[in-house]
Amino acid sequence: MNNKNKNNDLSSEKIAKALKGAGLSVEERIVIATEAWSNNQLFFPNKDDFLFEWLCTALTKTKVKSPTECAAYQIAYWRLFRQLLAHYTERAENTRKQPPAIRVQLITAITTLLFHLKTITHENNAKNILLELYECVKLLLSPTFALSYRPTFEQMSTTVDQWMDTLTLFIDKNNSILVDSLLPLSSVLLRRYVTQLVQTANQRKSFTSIIDKMFVKILCVRRRTINIAHEKVLAQTISDQVTDILVKALFHPDVVLEYTSVLKKDQQSITQQQSITKNKTSYVSKLFEELGQLLENKNDQELVLDALDILPVLFDNFIQAFRKKRGNTTSQDIDRQVEFGFFTECRNLLDKLNTSASYVQTLSKLLQILVQLNVYVARNDALSQQQFTVLDEITETMIHFLKDQNKRAYQGCIFELANTILKVDFSLIEGRVSILWPYMLNPEKEAENHCLDLAMAVLQTYAASRQMESYTDDLITGLQGLAFEDVYIILEKPLFSRQFMDELSATVNKHMPAAQALNIFERFIQGIQTSTEETKTKPPVKKQKKHHHASISRHPSTTRFIAVFLAQFIHAVRLSQHQRQAFQEPAKRLFDSFIKPSLDQQQDDTTESNVIPALQIHSSLMNTMSDIYWYPMKQDVCEWLGNTLESVFLIHTTTKTQGDRVAVILSANALLQHAYYAYVIGSVDESLSTPLVSRVNSVLDYVLQETTPIDYEAKWNGTLLHLDDSSVKIALWKLLADEWFDVICQFAIGERGKKLTSFVLLTLLESPTFKTTTVTNKLTLRFISELLLRSANFYEASCFKDFNSSAHELTHIVMKSSSTVGKNVTTDMIIKAIQYLNQLLLFPMEYYTKRERQQVIWMTFLIDVFVGVAVKADTETRTKAQLRSRTLLLRFFATNNSGNILEMNSDLLGWFLLSTAFNQDQENDLSKAVLERTKQLDIQVLRSLLSMVVSNATKAMEVFDRTCKMRIEWAKKDQPNALDWVINMVETIKESLHRHASKEDVINNISAQQSMAELSRFVIKGLNDAKGQIATTLEDKAPLSVAPIDSSLLILVSLLQEYAQCLGQRGDQVVDIAALSRVMVALASPCTTLLQRSLRSLSSTERSVTMKMITAFVSSLCKTLSRYQHVYVTERVFAVIWFIYSLVYESDEQCAQSLCQAFSSWVGNLDNEQFTVVTQGFIEQSNRLISQATEKDRKVYLSLLSELLRGATDEQKSWLRRCLPALVTKISAMSRQAETVEFIQQALKFLTTISSQQSLRTSAYDISLILACLIQVSNPPHIEQFGQVTKETAHQLFHGICDVLQNLLLYHRQQLVDIMAPFIATLQTLLYCFQSPHLALVTKKRKAAEKQETPLQKLALISTWAPLDTSAADRCARLFSTMAKKSVTGSSSNSGGNKRYTGLQQHRIISRHAPFILIEYFAIQSNITMSISQPQIKTILETGLYNLMDMTSESDRNMILAGLDASGKLLFKNFYTSWKENHMYTGQ
Repeated sequence: MNNKNKNNDLSSEKIAKALKGAGLSVEERIVIATEAWSNNQLFFPNKDDFLFEWLCTALTKTKVKSPTECAAYQIAYWRLFRQLLAHYTERAENTRKQPPAIRVQLITAITTLLFHLKTITHENNAKNILLELYECVKLLLSPTFALSYRPTFEQMSTTVDQWMDTLTLFIDKNNSILVDSLLPLSSVLLRRYVTQLVQTANQRKSFTSIIDKMFVKILCVRRRTINIAHEKVLAQTISDQVTDILVKALFHPDVVLEYTSVLKKDQQSITQQQSITKNKTSYVSKLFEELGQLLENKNDQELVLDALDILPVLFDNFIQAFRKKRGNTTSQDIDRQVEFGFFTECRNLLDKLNTSASYVQTLSKLLQILVQLNVYVARNDALSQQQFTVLDEITETMIHFLKDQNKRAYQGCIFELANTILKVDFSLIEGRVSILWPYMLNPEKEAENHCLDLAMAVLQTYAASRQMESYTDDLITGLQGLAFEDVYIILEKPLFSRQFMDELSATVNKHMPAAQALNIFERFIQGIQTSTEETKTKPPVKKQKKHHHASISRHPSTTRFIAVFLAQFIHAVRLSQHQRQAFQEPAKRLFDSFIKPSLDQQQDDTTESNVIPALQIHSSLMNTMSDIYWYPMKQDVCEWLGNTLESVFLIHTTTKTQGDRVAVILSANALLQHAYYAYVIGSVDESLSTPLVSRVNSVLDYVLQETTPIDYEAKWNGTLLHLDDSSVKIALWKLLADEWFDVICQFAIGERGKKLTSFVLLTLLESPTFKTTTVTNKLTLRFISELLLRSANFYEASCFKDFNSSAHELTHIVMKSSSTVGKNVTTDMIIKAIQYLNQLLLFPMEYYTKRERQQVIWMTFLIDVFVGVAVKADTETRTKAQLRSRTLLLRFFATNNSGNILEMNSDLLGWFLLSTAFNQDQENDLSKAVLERTKQLDIQVLRSLLSMVVSNATKAMEVFDRTCKMRIEWAKKDQPNALDWVINMVETIKESLHRHASKEDVINNISAQQSMAELSRFVIKGLNDAKGQIATTLEDKAPLSVAPIDSSLLILVSLLQEYAQCLGQRGDQVVDIAALSRVMVALASPCTTLLQRSLRSLSSTERSVTMKMITAFVSSLCKTLSRYQHVYVTERVFAVIWFIYSLVYESDEQCAQSLCQAFSSWVGNLDNEQFTVVTQGFIEQSNRLISQATEKDRKVYLSLLSELLRGATDEQKSWLRRCLPALVTKISAMSRQAETVEFIQQALKFLTTISSQQSLRTSAYDISLILACLIQVSNPPHIEQFGQVTKETAHQLFHGICDVLQNLLLYHRQQLVDIMAPFIATLQTLLYCFQSPHLALVTKKRKAAEKQETPLQKLALISTWAPLDTSAADRCARLFSTMAKKSVTGSSSNSGGNKRYTGLQQHRIISRHAPFILIEYFAIQSNITMSISQPQIKTILETGLYNLMDMTSESDRNMILAGLDASGKLLFKNFYTSWKENHMYTGQ
């Protein structure tokens, strides 16, 4: 009652007085206004306009005595303002009516509120009001209100300035929450401000305003917002917008030329680097003054960082803006001077700072822009020399920074600067490369990435100038002068990384002149000799401080570094045979002077400096230059070399230093390499083969030694620098498996071969995990062995042809298990068996001999037996073992194409199938996998057994008969998975009957008629029992958790019917198809009732179970033999399918899809009489659906009708054509009653299906009905009932219409030419879906024009989202192109006595209608308010219109001109010119 009285108290007069009169506070007024707006029962003419005007006025009253009296500070005002703005936006979208004009300066309220945010203490209050403010500003500054409110540039500047003040304050307070809240509003404000900034007339004023008032704030917001905000993407957007403001204000086309007078200097001013700020010749000099003041600020380093961050951006945008304004005159000296002058001034500003990482980074960025924009060009003139002087000073500064010990913390920035200078001009660095080498070879840890970039840039620069010889000299000099303490620390530096070495190899291979190769090789030899001599003569120096290169002692083993590069060079160089001969003498000298002495004098202190480098160089020469290095060696030298390499290997295997571990790997590689060349190639006598065997076996024995336990858990990352004691064997095993497998196969014989085989197997068996090794960056013994077992080389090696150890172990496990009579088999024993089964599964089937296959099959089968009876073992472990054993058996059975040990013993096969019962309680993937493997094995055995039955094998016939009877007995006794085994049996019999359908005697043997008759009786009894169970369930209203009809039983129904078809007439008596059909039809009604009950049930389990059962039932029902479905039965089955499909149509999509497939297959098996019954059923249903039906019923009708078309045979479709006019007409009538967009989509899908059917043999009358139906469906009469159509739905409808039209053109062109008028009208309608309004030209004339439009001119459901996107334009253009084709294959044949047209005649008839589409297009384009204006859409559509233009003649073009107004004629003439120049075929 109180609410009713309160509503009665409110009236429009009282509300107006309360809001505009005095006496009420700010809070009370907004309460009344909000209540008035939300009360829909209140009579208040133009309520929205009144409240909107009052609210705008209230928000702008900011000059008040107390903050509580300011409406702009109240969140309720902004909330109501947002609701009103949203109301006007929605009204504009629906009715295209513009919002009312705003006559107050509303932007001042936003400015006032932004200022007030500084005083709000509670974060939540500020956050909430900012959220409301953002929504209001987003709507206010949207295109909808573009004509209603336009703030001036000065007002926007004030608002943006206040926004920056507020945001800067939040940033200073480190308040990320309020910063994030303010960012969305910032994006909207800045977008509008940038637009107005560019359009302002006085750009000098804008420049001054930005510099004087906002410059510091802009820099702060630009950089610091990203650092503090959580929304990084939005913060980056704000930063980009702020940068855009700064760039457009400072470098506007009207301003940028003002910099010419400021930056143009004479030669002396450049060299002396005088700042332009001393000579203020233009207002733009304020920019550099302001930047200088910021950089000289000693109190606030954040301001300095802000200024440094903006310098490269200013330089980049200035160059682009200056060049754009100057045009193509950038090559003039004055322009070069101005551009470089900006860079010089930026550098002068940087000099005001103390050197830091930020200084170096900014200078590097400036130089990068200098390179990218080609500001500096090396020429032989005075200006270039002056600019080079400036750059040379920068380079010298960079070298000074690099040498300064205090600046090593940001060495990476210095490397980046050096890399940039190198890109500017190589001559700046060329004379200073020797200074860079020590730092590049041994950089700081943090600078390694930048160091690598610099080193690769230096390499590429030398390669580009073909100076690889000079590069080698500098490199060796740098290596010899390198100061370090630990050789392995240096070897981990970037210049020794694989990435740099690969780049070096590629450079040597592609860019090094062949003439330089020998000199470079000689230079490396000289460097090695020099380093070796220094090692011998120079005494060790005491260790000094570690912090600087000059204070680190020279390590004597620089030879190893040079050897690394020499080995890489040898691998990379590519020479002709003649060029290689020149290397023979230097290679021999290198061997005599370094390699041989280094290997001969083996001492602990020479491993790093002599042994390892000698092994590296020796292996490289052997790999790439064996013809000039190895073959010329004398036999005694080769023998000495082999003995020495063996002694090196054996000596270093006893020590544990890092160098010794590396020497072990390198010497093993060299030793095996020596054996390969000496034995395999045959360069030594057979009398010397015994020492070679000993040498190879020394490596093999170290890997296989049994005294040292193998660490199976050890891992290695694959680099020699990270070898430890546990990974040496991994590295050696990797070396043997990958590189020298052929060599060890030659020598590993006898007992050693067995050990090697055991080693391979043990690495697989003793691994801590038995799952497949995943690919990681770590190597293990197991991983290497798995790769070896997956290679063909392993199986070709005779020494590895031995898996008896695995078979022996399996036999041992079986014997041990048999002694315990199965019951005491432990889990550990099964795990052990799993390990060996995993190993056997790795071997391919071709690896086993015939005898071995039988052994493995019996062993695997026995393992499966004992797993099945091991009741005390873990169930999951038993399941895993059973899965592996049956997988292995399946492979063998499939390879031999036989059932082997199971095919001739039905009892054994039966036990084998039932042994899976122990894991059926576990519904997991393992149990399902075991069951699937067993099914595959069963099918394999049955096929093999039936093949023997076909061969008239008496024993096989007895086994097969017993097998069939046994399985049926299982089914009767309800054994686990019994129906699955019966299904396998029936499927195999059916498959064999198909294969031998013409052999009567074979059919009698394999048909198992007695067993199949028994099975038929069992199935019929099961169906009758299920019927009773369903009746009981319905009567007792008991909950349902298990389906009354087993899905396997329904599968058997289908299989029995197919079996009967294979046997022909006698199959009906064997299976009793008539009784089976009666039972299935009788089950239809109970199943339908059960489904209705389950859909009303609240239990999701019951619904799911019932739907799956009903789906399977309908599928089986549809496969019932058609000769037992009389007219009544056909009607009943059709009704059942229709009713069940209606029930599940919206509740279960998957179930509905399955029913559609079943219905489609059922239709294809009907005879003509039954098909007539179904078709008549559709026609009768359509009469009911037109008068009284729900929208769901109509969609079900269309869905099933589409499936009828898809499933019908060509013969049925020819009969269906008689009913086609009636069906299409009924659908047109239904579309008038449409209530949802989904029905329209379903109708379009049906029309697409029917128009794509060529076998319907349609007439012109049929096509006219389809076109009329399409027009009716796409223009429903009651679109107000459809609700809001989404953009995606609108596009789907458009594509659906295009599909129908495209099908008509492709498949029914013969009939379409007689009814082109409605077809052309529909195409014209599509063009209106790409119109877009011109907001600036909208007038009252447009409203009158809209009222005069006919319904055909606009597709109401689609045009609300006009213009559509480019994909829709592509479809429309494709339609036009299809029209223009002169011959289209696949058109349906003529029927109904229509005239027959040739392809050329069809083209001529269609070409007469093409001008009307062109007239409609240019009529749309000549409309001043609504036209197709988006460039992309126009371009796509014109592609199709060009093809239509090809069809027109000169008289057609004159007709087009006659049908257009003046503006349309002008547009057409331009189009004609473009078509003639770019598209028209001229015969050339």
